[in-house]
Amino acid sequence: MDLYFLISGTLAILFAFGVFEKTLKINKLNRFFVVCFLLLTCVFDAIGNINILNVTLSLNLILYMVVFVILFVLQKNLKSFIATVLTSLIIVAVFYCYNALNMETFEFAYVKPYVYLALVLGFVLYTICPSMNSAFCGTLLGSIVFELTFFQMSFKVVEQTLMLGGDFTIAFTLYVTISYGICSCVSYMIKKIKSKKQEKVKTSQN
Repeated sequence: MDLYFLISGTLAILFAFGVFEKTLKINKLNRFFVVCFLLLTCVFDAIGNINILNVTLSLNLILYMVVFVILFVLQKNLKSFIATVLTSLIIVAVFYCYNALNMETFEFAYVKPYVYLALVLGFVLYTICPSMNSAFCGTLLGSIVFELTFFQMSFKVVEQTLMLGGDFTIAFTLYVTISYGICSCVSYMIKKIKSKKQEKVKTSQN
């Protein structure tokens, strides 16, 4: 059982029983939609990949792309679209820098270096993206663009089959989204605490 399957499965169960429902409401996400998505992504992760016209395609990528289209259409202002494009560019740049480094020394069976990188990026994207929709869409878009460009570069050296929606791409997108959700929840709690303190100060002054 890999980390991705464990996290997505655990979150699906927790959300199904109403745990962290406040986090979903803060990010304007439907609980039923999120639970179904996480359960399906667990099933597809267990099934694996398919091969179409010499292109290895992750079943999870198809699911993620469906969600991408839905969330992308739901973005209502220009700021969200700009944030999505900016996020995708950041992801591509980060992936190239990550692959330029030798991270084998830090590789572990469960928690790999890119997990920590995704958590940090989730915090960074929270300061850029106005919603989780743009963070998710930008991360997925940037990951796919990187896979295509990296394949074109490496294919010139070693002939290989194109792989779209690999474990790195899918897992990275999920971890960044989770990190973004944690940041938005923490920010909401801090604002609520500050507002309560201000109300106490006003009542004491009156």
